[in-house]
Amino acid sequence: MAGLGSILGATFSSTSSSSPGKEGKDWQNKLYWYPNAAHTDNEDMYMFEQGQEDLFFRQCMYNLSEEKIKSMIFYKTPLAPEHFGKLIMVPLGIGWTYKLCHLYVVAETDSGKFFCFAKSCESIELYCSGNEENIYASQYQTPDGEGARMIPGETGIVRQLCLPKEKLTVIERSTRARARGNIASVADIVKWIFNTRQLVLGYNTADRNCKDFAVDLWNFFTPENEQVSPSYMPFKGETHF
Repeated sequence: MAGLGSILGATFSSTSSSSPGKEGKDWQNKLYWYPNAAHTDNEDMYMFEQGQEDLFFRQCMYNLSEEKIKSMIFYKTPLAPEHFGKLIMVPLGIGWTYKLCHLYVVAETDSGKFFCFAKSCESIELYCSGNEENIYASQYQTPDGEGARMIPGETGIVRQLCLPKEKLTVIERSTRARARGNIASVADIVKWIFNTRQLVLGYNTADRNCKDFAVDLWNFFTPENEQVSPSYMPFKGETHF
């Protein structure tokens, strides 16, 4: 039985991407960079390690310092059935299912591009696309899009509370992303990832998961009155995590 602290503190997440070819479960100490979110096969992905910030910017096809952030959105999407089951669903209990979600941050820039920042159980992930639907698809957790389904559970059949794709929830929206008093750029967020050593912090379901990464990133770049924090009470709604 999971301890109450791990239930309250965790937003349960296994993988943040439906990209093929990423089936491993061990933390890789890497940033996975997808310059085109419409193409997420391994051959379309670039990998960088801690200490390779300069290499990232040299090899990046975009001038990320010029990608000034027009708005940032903190998203929540339900987990797919394969990412939880009898191990989590039963001890989680009634009232806490709102925590079965994946959280990530999307930045829209003045150039019309969308950049997604997320953490999976393997890596930190960065996606770019001119089409925001490609960004959502990279993070969406229910491949079949059928909504709620019946899945096996330790105590019999458990209803899996996934929402349809269009029910993606906005937790918070900001138009004041700042870095050192100036309008933040995508380059500022990438530098934050390296400077705060996100690539070597590892993954832990309770306190180093997608929730913790997204919250830390969001709160670093937004004003105090727009910052977010997890909920610690049961029976919360869609805009809680």
